[in-house]
Amino acid sequence: KFLVDVFPFHNKRWHLTAGFYWGPSKIGEAVNTTEDMPSLVAVGIYNTLYDKVCAKYENDEPLFTTGQMAIYVTDDQYESLQKYGRMGINLGKYEDGSSYRMIPDENSMVNAQMKVNSFRPYLGFGYGSSMMNTDSKYTISFDCGLLFWGGTPDVITHDGTNLAKDLKRVYGKVGDYVDIVKRFKVYPVIELRVARRIF
Repeated sequence: KFLVDVFPFHNKRWHLTAGFYWGPSKIGEAVNTTEDMPSLVAVGIYNTLYDKVCAKYENDEPLFTTGQMAIYVTDDQYESLQKYGRMGINLGKYEDGSSYRMIPDENSMVNAQMKVNSFRPYLGFGYGSSMMNTDSKYTISFDCGLLFWGGTPDVITHDGTNLAKDLKRVYGKVGDYVDIVKRFKVYPVIELRVARRIF
């Protein structure tokens, strides 16, 4: 961070602070719980089977062979799979009204990362004074201000969908969390500083 304090008053106790913070864009992450793993693994098994069966049908290859007999996917079986599609978690709706289904990754996991701009301006004010009347080397100050994200934070899932910007609506508790995140276009900062002047 690079912050500059400006003391506009004669007593040098009140100050204004301006500057910026620079750091990683990822400021938070959410990962599925262990209780969700059995369901996610089952979804992953089905999707693996779905991909395999569809690939065998589309390439006119046998699903498996036993001795001299080859078993192929029938037209009815393929059409049934196409009708149902890959399995996923119905998490919300896009602007056009179509559904967004989150599909677990290759490790049967789902996650989302909260990201903001790496460069984050800061503006605040504070009050400080000496801790002891007999020694002015030690000071204590109280600061409060706002850290500007640069707009609405992104909440990006492992499949690249931005829950905060790509979807019109997000269901359940996930939707509640996303709604909270979307409200924080700035981040309030409160800081208590104790300092010693070394020269």
